[in-house]
Amino acid sequence: MPSATCSPHGGKIISTFSRGHADDYIYPVHLLDGAKYQQCILTLFIKFNDILDTGKMKEALTRLLTIGDWKKLGGRFSTKVDEEDAPKGDDTISLKQSKTLEIHVPREFTAARPAVQFACEAYDTSILEHPLGRQLPQTSNDAVVLSPPLNELRLCGHAPGFPMTMADLVDKDAPQLCFKVIGYADATVLAVTFSHCTWDISGLQGFMKSFELVLDGREDEVPPMLGAKTDILSELASQYGGCHLDPAMLNVPRETKEMGQPQVPNPALEERIVRVPLDIFQRLHDQLAVESPADNEDILSTYQPDELFLALIVQQVAKAQPIPRALKLLNIFNARLLVPHLAKERGIYSENLVLLAPHTLPDEDATGPVGLTALAQRECFAQYSEPQIITRSLYTILSAMEADLDITGLTDCNDIESLLVNNLVRLSSYIDIDLSSAVVRQGEISSTRRNGLGTADICYLTLPGNSYGMMRVTTLGSYNGNAYWMFGELPARA
Repeated sequence: MPSATCSPHGGKIISTFSRGHADDYIYPVHLLDGAKYQQCILTLFIKFNDILDTGKMKEALTRLLTIGDWKKLGGRFSTKVDEEDAPKGDDTISLKQSKTLEIHVPREFTAARPAVQFACEAYDTSILEHPLGRQLPQTSNDAVVLSPPLNELRLCGHAPGFPMTMADLVDKDAPQLCFKVIGYADATVLAVTFSHCTWDISGLQGFMKSFELVLDGREDEVPPMLGAKTDILSELASQYGGCHLDPAMLNVPRETKEMGQPQVPNPALEERIVRVPLDIFQRLHDQLAVESPADNEDILSTYQPDELFLALIVQQVAKAQPIPRALKLLNIFNARLLVPHLAKERGIYSENLVLLAPHTLPDEDATGPVGLTALAQRECFAQYSEPQIITRSLYTILSAMEADLDITGLTDCNDIESLLVNNLVRLSSYIDIDLSSAVVRQGEISSTRRNGLGTADICYLTLPGNSYGMMRVTTLGSYNGNAYWMFGELPARA
């Protein structure tokens, strides 16, 4: 049983009623988790080319959410209620609603307040004969493939009645997680819907591995959830004196307005999904040898395919600009991988532990050889792996959030085009979700499949709505290792 705080009011009378139940466990929503830009709903589709037992999966999910602080993920988001003391002598407390979120966890999960919202559908047809199955990105050996926006796919992943917005998630006292199992004659699709306030992709991956352990009957091996009640990022930021904020994040838009410079309008963005076979990158590697003849084979061999993939995307975006402008790449990086203290922890941080590493590329560099961009990006991440720089950037972001500033404005600049970059190729290429304990029967025959029984065949993460008008790109690897994926929002000309 978790040791989260209960919420008594010292026997005083409450003058207004708050959501949730009086005996709920209450967990905090950490500062970065509760940021406005995290308050969006996403759905991860995981395809298994086998038939899985829905009942076993539901039972394992519910069981996991009763183990230690994993119970936090079975709670509901609620708007925090602050107490205001009444005048002296009055035993009444007045409650006021704040902007801060918290999580209310039932002491016992019931049919009325379950740990997760769970739904299932079953079809007698092959997955490729069903409209949903045909929309999912397919593993094939074709050339570059452009897919249309998958708006209908998003809706298919939601259980009936599950909130589509963060506001509804709070207002309806709904579970923060939704699992929908869609079964076919030869495959199973697991759709996991969640708020970004709950976790980042690494947190979700840790949850799925813990779910796998419970499904295997090895719940005694489930690692503890770390940071459920204390914010590790705030602790890291407190180690920095704050004498100097991160200059890379302090381009305030009002400065250009005060100088009377005209604002460059953001271009209309289009959702883009592109699949690129790995043999394309061998051609890129050969092209590098031509573009940079001074580099020897040892240098050329250091380029990783995901570095070249991203550099190629940046080059195409830069070349498509109607007016040459510098590009500011807002690189998302995983603090778990760069902060030694976090990497050594035995347990799972499910919270958002991703930070920004801004990197500005002049137009002549962005439109130049992809090798230069790849190296510049590598140097950027090397710089941000320094502990002092990480804590300084973290201090800058958290200080802005505590001051109720829109942190998306910290990286805004009138004469630079911003591109939000999330390179998940290496992470997604090695996700080894194994639900073989739930396999009822094999789906795809052995002679054509490339994965083990009960393991994930492919995954696709939907994008939330883009309310900032900023270009963004996410790159993913493929489980079978034959292609990379890019999905994002770019101008029509790119």
